[in-house]
Amino acid sequence: MTSFATSSETSASPGLSLPRFWILTVAILVTGCSFLEFENRPFYCPTINILADAASTTLFRDGQGRDIIDVTHKGEIRDILATECGYDFDKDIGGGLLTVNFSLMIGAEIGPAADSRKMAFDYFVSITDEQLKILQKEFFRFPVEFSGNRTHVLAEDEKITLDIPLTAEQDGRQFKIFIGFQLSQEQLEYNRRHRVGKVR
Repeated sequence: MTSFATSSETSASPGLSLPRFWILTVAILVTGCSFLEFENRPFYCPTINILADAASTTLFRDGQGRDIIDVTHKGEIRDILATECGYDFDKDIGGGLLTVNFSLMIGAEIGPAADSRKMAFDYFVSITDEQLKILQKEFFRFPVEFSGNRTHVLAEDEKITLDIPLTAEQDGRQFKIFIGFQLSQEQLEYNRRHRVGKVR
């Protein structure tokens, strides 16, 4: 039997260690997903988090320059949209599947050093257990084109679907979802330096 809950809001990279990250919790879905009953059992959605250190990416032209005049493109994960959770639980086998659907709102900016008006940003979606051990990690690409004289783009990416196997004792509370751009160690350190003192 399948039950659904909806909410209208809602291999690791080098240097990316989840416990060390500052976490932006964009959508905590327990309230929206609790208390949908299936044989008197409440169902819950996992929390979905944007990792603050990986919420943005800044790309530079080749060379050592890292000033604003050296920027080619910037990207930022702005929001999580259209979240839906579904449970498909088989009491005979004592397990099931939790399906989570959502999409991301991503902003992009073209910089003064850009030599192309097209860009693609790579980001990841990780599923962890309660101890933040990564159980699944998938990669996605967000293509963007700056048409005409546009220097900024804000758009919703395609829907993401995640399937999480469940045992009889598990529900969404035992899992967390983390989202961020796929960054090099240098990009990660750049984000951390430029995030100091900023409240997000």
